[in-house]
Amino acid sequence: MSERDPVKAEGYYRAALLRGDWLVGLREIPRLTPEQNYAADLRAARLLEQINRARRQRGLPALGVDLRPSAEEAFERLSGDKR
Repeated sequence: MSERDPVKAEGYYRAALLRGDWLVGLREIPRLTPEQNYAADLRAARLLEQINRARRQRGLPALGVDLRPSAEEAFERLSGDKR
């Protein structure tokens, strides 16, 4: 996490969580104030809105929520499997 701007860093993590990235949930959760938590949620939502707006301008579909990105890697880490 960014020591300079923990809210910004947390916003990016939460955007990844909103996209369904399992591995983000395995990190250490920072201690933020209620105001910082709210700001991080807003940053995540705005980040995804900006990405989708840029994709639409390029004629691409919006990002959907993929419930399985990194799932195999997450299961391997959790189980200690070194395939």
